[in-house]
Amino acid sequence: MKKSFFLVGVFLISLFVISSVNADLFVRHEQIKSEGAPGDILEYNITILNKGSSERYIYLNFMFASPDFSKNAFTLTSNEEITVNLLFSVPRDSKPGMTYQPILFFDKEGKDYNLNVLLPVKILAASDAPSRFSSVVLSELKTEPEIADPREPFIVKFTADNPVEKATVVFTLRSDALNFQETFTLKKGLNEYSVPITLDADTESGNYPATVSLDFWDHTITRNLTFAVQGYSTCNVSTETTSSIFGRSFRANIKNYGNSATECFVSDRISLIEKGLISEVSQGYVFENGMISWSTNIEPQSSAVISYSINYVPILAIPFVIILLAFGYWYFTRKMEIKKELVDYKRYPGYMDLKIQLRVKNLTNKEFDKIKIKDPLPSFAKEIRDYGTVPGKIVKKGSVKHIIWDISNLKPYEERVFSYKFRTSLEVLGKINFPQTQVEFKDNKGETITNSSNILVVEVE
Repeated sequence: MKKSFFLVGVFLISLFVISSVNADLFVRHEQIKSEGAPGDILEYNITILNKGSSERYIYLNFMFASPDFSKNAFTLTSNEEITVNLLFSVPRDSKPGMTYQPILFFDKEGKDYNLNVLLPVKILAASDAPSRFSSVVLSELKTEPEIADPREPFIVKFTADNPVEKATVVFTLRSDALNFQETFTLKKGLNEYSVPITLDADTESGNYPATVSLDFWDHTITRNLTFAVQGYSTCNVSTETTSSIFGRSFRANIKNYGNSATECFVSDRISLIEKGLISEVSQGYVFENGMISWSTNIEPQSSAVISYSINYVPILAIPFVIILLAFGYWYFTRKMEIKKELVDYKRYPGYMDLKIQLRVKNLTNKEFDKIKIKDPLPSFAKEIRDYGTVPGKIVKKGSVKHIIWDISNLKPYEERVFSYKFRTSLEVLGKINFPQTQVEFKDNKGETITNSSNILVVEVE
């Protein structure tokens, strides 16, 4: 037992100790720093010698936290030797005490060489370890550029004078704008660092007091810093126009992606006629020189919609209105009215008997004379008979026969009724279209005026 403790003591204090031999591979290690508190960096040199006649591929693996090998995969030729530097950080949750950490050696196929190399690690309690890093000085703390643009990363620069030793340190920057943290290794001596930091794009402009700290396992350095954030704004405008025969609509979507409010301008070309046909429009518009435009204030990271609609229906309705007005003018300025109607019909095998009635009325308070009524007969009409109170005469004009009535006069608002019967040359079924009847008369100026009756269509079943 005493012999074993003696060997362990020699193992801990020797600079180079042969740890294990596997056939023709020899390994020894040098303890540069083998004890430390949580957060400390420990350091070892591992030397491997290949005494064999063939080359050996070696891959190193260390099971402790955060290993940093100068080289952990290599090939050794016969009688070649290599020294590998190993750094690792003692985990902050490590318990005090003595432990031995194995280094594993693998070949190209992943087979363990079984060299059984153990590195001694003495973990100190935080209370037992001296506060070594209280002598580290943090200076020249500044930002570049002096005013940060949220759209671009800005740099926090500082100098740390570390007279102690290499250590793992946590850099933290806290402010109302962000909470940034990064872990890195602080080497012994003068350290100059530039830490890139990115703000959220909507970070408001202004000055932000911040706290910067370097956390060692046994000490924390804290400094105050103020950085400025510049204001910016962007008017992102996308427009959409849709058109049809019935109208046109315009829509603009506005978005301010900046961190400051801004005035956004939207415009569209519009004619004077179209301006009068606007049915819907966003408030606050200005119409000038054939352009309709808006100027609206958009808050940071906010959006708005500008739109208007033009209705072409009033223009499309103009021809119909003109026709309607013309018809109304004609209707209400008529002087004579003539109505044509079928008052009776009878069907017989192979022919029909029909009775037509005409109503002629003076629509004015003036008397008209020399009135002539002309009623064209359908081509299938024959045997015209049974006239009403006023007989007509048949006159052929070209291939069409007409019944004509001549009346000397019509007193104001007087109405006369004319009728006749005819027999068809065949039995007609379905729709029968009768031509219009015309009435001619002279007005009080002696001018001949002609009015036409309605179109008579009869459905015979």
